[in-house]
Amino acid sequence: MTHLAFLKKVKAGEETRPAYRMPGAPYTNYISLLFFAVVVLSNLTSAAGRWTLGMFAVVVVAMVIGWFCVRGRINGNLMEEMLDDNGNDVPDVLETTEVPGKQD
Repeated sequence: MTHLAFLKKVKAGEETRPAYRMPGAPYTNYISLLFFAVVVLSNLTSAAGRWTLGMFAVVVVAMVIGWFCVRGRINGNLMEEMLDDNGNDVPDVLETTEVPGKQD
């Protein structure tokens, strides 16, 4: 569904499509959605499957609630901060920080 939304934005000129293209898109998107629908519907045919779907719904609700609880604290620049800023081919998060007064 996300890829279909992305393709819609590309068609509207809101996004730029990368050089790599998903093979068979958008048809493979629809085939995947159909497959997932069959899996969900097949779970409805057994008691264990219904429990699985019920627990999945609980997890989804918990994740949505969790997102609304933390979304104001999410740092959108976290990846940029973790990447190599000083050009030494070592991600900054992997570089050791020197402790004043301590020698190796």
